[in-house]
Amino acid sequence: GIHRFVVFKLPRRNWRSPQVTSALIMLPSGEDDNHGVLQVERVVSNLLLCMESQAVVQRARVLQGYAEELSSYCDPGENGSSFRRCQAAAIKAIDPLLMTARDARQATETRKDTLTGTRVAAFDALARICFDNAEAASTAAESIELLEAAVTAALRPAEQVQQQQEHLAALHLVQAIAAAVPEAPALRTLLPAVASMAVQLEEREPTLAAELFHSRAHPAFRSVRTTALEVLVSCSLGRKCRESVSASLTETRLHAILADTWDDSPVRAFTVSLLCANLCDLEVPPDAGAEGYSGRRFDEEALNLWTSIGFFEDIAFCLSAALELLPWPAQSQIYHRPWKLLNTILRLVLAGHAEQLVGVVEPLITCVLRRLPKNDTADLVSADDARAARLAAEALLGLAIKPDVVNSLRRSSSLPDALLCMVNEEPAAADLLEIVVGTAWQNGVEDASQIHNASLRPFQAD
Repeated sequence: GIHRFVVFKLPRRNWRSPQVTSALIMLPSGEDDNHGVLQVERVVSNLLLCMESQAVVQRARVLQGYAEELSSYCDPGENGSSFRRCQAAAIKAIDPLLMTARDARQATETRKDTLTGTRVAAFDALARICFDNAEAASTAAESIELLEAAVTAALRPAEQVQQQQEHLAALHLVQAIAAAVPEAPALRTLLPAVASMAVQLEEREPTLAAELFHSRAHPAFRSVRTTALEVLVSCSLGRKCRESVSASLTETRLHAILADTWDDSPVRAFTVSLLCANLCDLEVPPDAGAEGYSGRRFDEEALNLWTSIGFFEDIAFCLSAALELLPWPAQSQIYHRPWKLLNTILRLVLAGHAEQLVGVVEPLITCVLRRLPKNDTADLVSADDARAARLAAEALLGLAIKPDVVNSLRRSSSLPDALLCMVNEEPAAADLLEIVVGTAWQNGVEDASQIHNASLRPFQAD
């Protein structure tokens, strides 16, 4: 579900396979060869032909087989050498798969829905095609009507236990889209349904709870509630979507989510903490018609949880893992993008939590150092590394009020050079460079290492 910052997450189907249970798993490149690309192109052609007949229910088994085959080739755990190339070849299948997820439904209600497997397979394939792939995620998000119809229908109250599989599969798709394109307008239309899935049945709004009781609906499983929270985390990273997430988490809902955090689930506790951290500077909205509104911020509501789980230490470990392309928590299948975590850290710094974030200084320095050109050649810094370096510099500037932090900055011999690369694109880099080496860099110094040794004096507080 995250993920990843958010975060992106491998769908749960292969969670027991050797590839994803190792604590040292790294996300493969996915572009080493062309294994499966021709098969994906063949499946996509067959899928498009099959959809022309508009006989989704009649051909459900065939469509399910196509979806499962696409899923296999686009899964990093099963096809690590070429899953990204298979994703690119499978983009044309996105609309047909959305139609399958929307339309594979029985005309009459029966004790067991025999088409649930078809819909789940379609959602699984979509989630894997969109996993860490901005082009595929954007394509899915642009099909607003299809996406909204398919996901809304999937997230209906569960009258049969097997529907929980469909809940998870649909949420994995929304999570994949949110992790890649968190500002997609389609996400805001889905937030009410997702937020409803994040809380326990008895904590939902009274009207909805009554409707669910009379419809004999089952409460959502833990995994469904946690995955819904992971979607909210990813959506909370978008500037516009962040406000919509906040609006969906009224006091009653937020208190229910905090109370529904378990001691035996580090993933759940970290996810809830991360969600509140992304919204830390916003006020928790009141419930409709509520009296005695507290007006507390999200960080105030989450402070007890943060303290109890050591959240500020965990976010430092999480950033270090993200820089090594490792999941966090270990074996969780959740991969965080460094620049997304840095957005969260910067929000926490600006919200007044710099004192608790001293542990992130070393991984922040690592982020800035990645701004240096590789192998003495220019213009080889990735867009993600450049973005992360700018955010890290701004966060370090906010943390540099502490003498220990400044001394850590001055001990890094390569940091001045990295900051010099950034002074024209990030004002915080110039301010940070002045703290580290003084104003000498402004006098035409091109190689900051020339002045680094002279700056290695201990920092003393005024």
